[in-house]
Amino acid sequence: MTWSLQLLFATLLLLNCSDTRQAADNRVLTDSVVLFKKDSAFTAGEVPALIKCNLVKKPFTVSTEDNSRILLMLDNPVLTAPAEGVYEVYVTGVQQDVTMLAADQKSFAGLLDLYSLTAPGVKQQLELDITEKVNPLFYQQKAYPVFYIYIRLTTVQDANKKNVPNPGSLHFSSAAILQVKN
Repeated sequence: MTWSLQLLFATLLLLNCSDTRQAADNRVLTDSVVLFKKDSAFTAGEVPALIKCNLVKKPFTVSTEDNSRILLMLDNPVLTAPAEGVYEVYVTGVQQDVTMLAADQKSFAGLLDLYSLTAPGVKQQLELDITEKVNPLFYQQKAYPVFYIYIRLTTVQDANKKNVPNPGSLHFSSAAILQVKN
């Protein structure tokens, strides 16, 4: 009887020790590495948010073959004042004057999707794939790269090319850079 219990225990243990797990929303959870974590709260609004990223871990090679990605994760977003405009994200290798950033530059990483937060049952986190913007920084530097993430509000302009006066404000509890390897 002892032998059969040991065999049953070993079988159960092997079945529960899988590399991938199924998430509640039918996504397969994969290997991920935290490259950077900012635990203090910050706000993007009339004054753009600046996050200086000093990586704590060297990333593994990002390749299209294994579907590796580098993600910016923004936790617990709260729209404290609705804005008439969009929140843009920029990734640069050097600290820049935020007024010089434009959506047609190669540092433009994308827009934050605030609409997705309104869906019922959604996790309170915004995710943006910044792989294409961060990868060149890894190849340029031999040490752990330092890069800057800007989150700024670009307001709508009226017919006279003047910005609408409602600047808005978006608050986050923390931010992280994750490398996800499928």
